[in-house]
Amino acid sequence: MAMPGDETAFVDAARWLLEDSENLRRVRLNARQHASRQGWTAIIDQFERQLRDACPSESSKTLRQTSDKTIRPVSSMPLD
Repeated sequence: MAMPGDETAFVDAARWLLEDSENLRRVRLNARQHASRQGWTAIIDQFERQLRDACPSESSKTLRQTSDKTIRPVSSMPLD
């Protein structure tokens, strides 16, 4: 909806969604469908990459030490 760092485009997109409930509904549905196709492993990997990028220190290299553990959601029901 907006490129990272483009605050003006982000605000414009947020206003567009607030002003048009049908567009908001479609964007929410598409986001939910996209997230459901990702799988927990991909989501966790992406989250860990973002953490490492945000704080590229020696301590961030230890994030993957728990990779042998399986993390599962409590529920697959969407939050609403």
